[in-house]
Amino acid sequence: MFGYKTAEFLTTINDRNRRDWATSTQSFCLDVTHELAMSYSKDHYFFQVLDLSNAFLRGKTCVKYRLTTEKPYSFSTIIGDNGSLQNVFEKLEALDPGTYEQGQELSSYLLGKPDVSLTAYRRERKAIRVFSPLHLDHVKPLQKEPKKWNVRLAMRALINGQFSTLKCNGKYSDDYAYDAAVNYHQGTIADHIYFAAKIIEDPSGWRVYRDRDNKKKVHLNCHHFDTNEFIFQLEPTGTIEQ
Repeated sequence: MFGYKTAEFLTTINDRNRRDWATSTQSFCLDVTHELAMSYSKDHYFFQVLDLSNAFLRGKTCVKYRLTTEKPYSFSTIIGDNGSLQNVFEKLEALDPGTYEQGQELSSYLLGKPDVSLTAYRRERKAIRVFSPLHLDHVKPLQKEPKKWNVRLAMRALINGQFSTLKCNGKYSDDYAYDAAVNYHQGTIADHIYFAAKIIEDPSGWRVYRDRDNKKKVHLNCHHFDTNEFIFQLEPTGTIEQ
């Protein structure tokens, strides 16, 4: 549709049950060459473009622009009228960041159509909180087993396949019937990259600690309603997807 390579990872997220991923109402694609991610709502009320070039890096930020309309609008038209997603991003970057603080009307600037309502907002996110399937090489493997685990070290191990098993011990919601029907999501976690991505982008509530009896077992829990574990091994399993 947009002439860019669709990210299989993000498309998979888009197809997941909304219980597991809040943005399942969005569609995604990547401009791999220019390190940009694009998402848009299926009802065509908003469009986002995110610079992924600094993803995962400490002390860096990633810029995101969000464009909204008062009525559904085909965002492929924005890209088509400007030539490419890269051109749209560069035009957004050319404006003073301060102009976006209260929302900036850009229908004439991007479309040449003042009758179309198009408001843009600019935000910066800490790069360590931005996941990118294009930059897994920014996440370095562990060189030795940590003396004390934390969330960031656990994410490095998982993304680099430094585990022999990864499983969910129980995931609980307010829908008890659903939880029981899916056996509380217990069992092997097949997609370690997807699992890590959710935690990297929203680490609030997650904690990591070593098992008392099995020193290779690492517990990774979000409060008391999402409990998981993995068995650490320094040599990668070979399952990493890059």
